[in-house]
Amino acid sequence: MTATAGYIYLIQAGETDLYKIGLTTRQPEERLRELNGKQSPYPLTLTHYIHVGDVNEVERYLHEECKEYHHHNEWFKIPAELIPELIGLMDKCQVQVQPEETVYQSYSGSTSNDSLPSAIGVILTVVVVFLGLVQCSKMANPKYADCISNQGGSACNRLLAK
Repeated sequence: MTATAGYIYLIQAGETDLYKIGLTTRQPEERLRELNGKQSPYPLTLTHYIHVGDVNEVERYLHEECKEYHHHNEWFKIPAELIPELIGLMDKCQVQVQPEETVYQSYSGSTSNDSLPSAIGVILTVVVVFLGLVQCSKMANPKYADCISNQGGSACNRLLAK
């Protein structure tokens, strides 16, 4: 299956301890408007979101790591004091991309030394994005769970322990 880039979001239901961990390929604010318009019993608030290289894999990983707090479908009952740790866990999956002007610098095909730095910049950017995708893809495999924590194990269960 091909990886689909997009956003993983954390949405809170009103002032409750119910949070939705979901995905979208659109802007997270657009998804929030959609969810608020579907007869939600609470006003929903976008708490946090990240951009990732594979939304399906990262969402599946976060759901698995937070299964102890599963409430219903993509909703989790998580105490408010533990949300900073969950946000930190999400941030570990975020793909860091340089600004577009750096990523898309032109390369004229010339062999002069003037265009070499631009070509190297583009190559380095591609490598950094690729490594970010590899790191997040490994997290879905339990044997790589320690990529989030030097202590290994189930990162979210450790961080969000009761």
